[in-house]
Amino acid sequence: MILRTLFLLSLTACQTVTSISVSQLPSTKKRTNEISASASSPIILYIPFGTDFIDDARSQLIAQCPSPRRIEGVLSKQVTTNYFLTLIMKDEVQFTAYCSGGKETASEKKKKG
Repeated sequence: MILRTLFLLSLTACQTVTSISVSQLPSTKKRTNEISASASSPIILYIPFGTDFIDDARSQLIAQCPSPRRIEGVLSKQVTTNYFLTLIMKDEVQFTAYCSGGKETASEKKKKG
């Protein structure tokens, strides 16, 4: 019975959103090309394995909006997922934004028709 309970507990997870921030949203006309990126890193026994994953997500977001376009209306979320009695966790950052200004990208032209 105890082993069964421990096994069932190991299958559970809990998510916590620890921070959310939003930058200035562009005008409604400029909200045509939504871009997003995310990255994560494990935490085992409360020992994080670096924060470089945040830079990776940021680089992914920038790559989706080439210059001279601008990234506006950034929504960033940090999510921590706890597994197995919080001994194993996952830290994740998620970015959603709008790419505006400059010429349309091929993906935007496809969306329009």
